Amino acid sequence: MNEQMPSTPIADRWGMVVDRQPIESNPENYAVVKPDLLVPLEVRGFVTWAAHPEVKFEARLRWGKKFSYILEFVSITSSEGISTSDMHSYSIPKLIAGMATGTVLLPLPGGEEESYVHLEQLLGLADLEAMRERIHEEGPVTNSLLWVGRLYAYGRAVGENPNVLVMSVLDLPQRTATRWISRARTEGLLD
Repeated sequence: MNEQMPSTPIADRWGMVVDRQPIESNPENYAVVKPDLLVPLEVRGFVTWAAHPEVKFEARLRWGKKFSYILEFVSITSSEGISTSDMHSYSIPKLIAGMATGTVLLPLPGGEEESYVHLEQLLGLADLEAMRERIHEEGPVTNSLLWVGRLYAYGRAVGENPNVLVMSVLDLPQRTATRWISRARTEGLLD
């Protein structure tokens, strides 16, 4: 498995700097989430916000039974101290999402040895537009619903709104995305 974690658009959007500890390549360190994603059972690391580099959060996330991460441990240090009002500028859900993004793996087909790619890397590729066009042309066929399932599971895992993620990445209207999510669930592509 690939241990190199990509930059994370979610963390970048919120002005976070995430320094994760490497995750061992052993498959036993990952949970399988329908339809075919792998998520680490534990994520450890440090987070700072660009606006407050003097404040450092150390966090440990554990994969939970509800198909999302649970914040198991957090420690906050600051060279200048932190007031109660300062604490209101930090978001724990954003901390969890920033830590979790860049860790979800997708198996690549073919080859004798299993290989994986970070889902975020696939979603950042230039041919994302071609994938959208293909999905729009084909409609809710198995391959399209597989991507709906992947995106939904990914959104739920990292703390993003999964419906909105499916809508935005695949450029689908809300009603269409909702119907396709329901259909993916019916076809067993979602937990």
